[in-house]
Amino acid sequence: MRMASCVFVVVAVAVLLPSASQAFLVRPISSTAPSAPTTTTRRHAATVDPPSNPAAAVDKLQLAFSADEEEAVFSFERRLKDSGVVAEGLEHALFWPVDDAAPCRGLKTQVDAPPNKALIELPKGQAICLDEGEGTPFPQWVPAKQWKKMPWYAQLGLKLVYERKTSTSALKTGYAQLLPPPKALPTPFHWSDLDLNALRSVYPALANKVDRQRTVWAGLYDTLGKTRAVREDMDEDTFVWAMESVLSRAFKGTFGTGFNSLAPSLLLMGIFAGIYYIDQETIQLVSYALEEYPYLAAIPAGLTLLPSVLEFFKSKGTYVLAPMIDSLNHRSTVPTDLDYDSIRQRFRLSLGVGYRAGDQVFMSYGSKTNDDLLLHYGFVEVDAPSDVFEFGDLLTWLVEKRAGIVNDDRVQTLFSKGLQDNVRGCKVGRKGKIVDEKALEGLRILLASDDELRAENAITESIIQTPMFLTMDEFQDSVFKRELQSPTELAVYEALLEACLEQRQLLSLTREEEEEMRVAKANRTHVGGGKENTEKAPRLLTLMFRLEKLRLLDEAITRFRKLTGNEKQLLLPSPTSSNSSSVSGDTAASTVRAVAASKEA
Repeated sequence: MRMASCVFVVVAVAVLLPSASQAFLVRPISSTAPSAPTTTTRRHAATVDPPSNPAAAVDKLQLAFSADEEEAVFSFERRLKDSGVVAEGLEHALFWPVDDAAPCRGLKTQVDAPPNKALIELPKGQAICLDEGEGTPFPQWVPAKQWKKMPWYAQLGLKLVYERKTSTSALKTGYAQLLPPPKALPTPFHWSDLDLNALRSVYPALANKVDRQRTVWAGLYDTLGKTRAVREDMDEDTFVWAMESVLSRAFKGTFGTGFNSLAPSLLLMGIFAGIYYIDQETIQLVSYALEEYPYLAAIPAGLTLLPSVLEFFKSKGTYVLAPMIDSLNHRSTVPTDLDYDSIRQRFRLSLGVGYRAGDQVFMSYGSKTNDDLLLHYGFVEVDAPSDVFEFGDLLTWLVEKRAGIVNDDRVQTLFSKGLQDNVRGCKVGRKGKIVDEKALEGLRILLASDDELRAENAITESIIQTPMFLTMDEFQDSVFKRELQSPTELAVYEALLEACLEQRQLLSLTREEEEEMRVAKANRTHVGGGKENTEKAPRLLTLMFRLEKLRLLDEAITRFRKLTGNEKQLLLPSPTSSNSSSVSGDTAASTVRAVAASKEA
């Protein structure tokens, strides 16, 4: 009986333990000098499930690294194996994609890589990690009071700078050297006022984000500058470099804590507790078995996972910089799976498409718009599935263009519901889809009939008077959260159609700009063309960005024309008409400004 129990337990462990490394995986949450042309490494690891379309064909033109970058790449790659990193057949190389302004660094494979195979495995100890709520790891450098006030990306950026300064890990040191140097990424943060204003004139939404980014980062550095140690070790360019490195590379997940990593521990605890309960002599039999078969010694080693039990009730997210994994370039259509093996303490990257020897290997950074990609990575993706067109200020446009309808009462109702920002920054996605339902609700408020508006105000008044007698569904009810009668819906899409047509005219490229794009693409095949394109990067990136937004607008215009009918007469009054229940556009515009000012105050 005792021998049978022992055999059963050993067999159970032998069967269950190997599968645990696959079954209990924590998946990240799908949650910024050289003589040769400056190259950029654009990375942001994420776990996503995009469409399983094969990656689009890309130009395989390869170029030579500068001497400094070649040394950085060689120094990093020769440390991979000694650091426990598995990246069979992958190496860094320079590529120049067909629709890019300049070369970029990526990874190519020297061997055929089948789909869903783990291409890269990275020990957690070789990554740079930041747990949510983590205290300052270097109080002598950044005091706890300052640390707590900083956003996560600033905290992880400071860890990156500190690792570069003090790390004893050869791989982490090489990783910091491999990252693009300060000001190397062609992000709008580094553009001149002339280049940024050129973007602002056609797409203010992104330019405004750059303004806010500059203001916030300057404030963060000024705060850090009060600490002498930081001021001596990190100038502002280094701080910005750290911010951009983190925002273009970091991913988030739950690693080493929570139920998924707790389950293997509970399994092993149960097995060994069962052995002890059966008979103490069974423990001795297991010991003899371990002496006879040393490889079974790995089973008790699982007990080292027991500390995760103590962490179960305080599971937190972790932000990670992952060397080698974040060297892959982005392609939205590549199904990407970045898992965490909590037993072996390793990140594992696998892709849903295969690659041939010599191909550049891509991963997906997640659902990114071109606004995100240009702001944090410095490039534009063609036909990005998650791209959106964001109006700079659709509310002001409606006040001016629909003065006969959008009056003071409607604007006040919009502000009372807190929907003004949703309408201002209304976003249109692929095929003309309105991304934000609240923006659609706000548009209905502004363009609905007087009867519909009175019905909405009656609901609001009843909520104010008798809130305790309303159910949650009734409290959240709104006339404008659902599709209204056809005249109102038609009015909404007519307004959107007109706004899109105006924006398209503003974004359209001139013949000179189209020729400039053609010459830039031709320069890819010429010696020295890379340097010329790099110098013009802000200009070329703006032109490519405009082309992608034009594609979105064309899709939206096609949809809105179908919804409104090409030959249907507009049901809304003309911008110059008015009625007794309306006020002038100037009055409504002044109301927008006044209410906005009161909200901000």
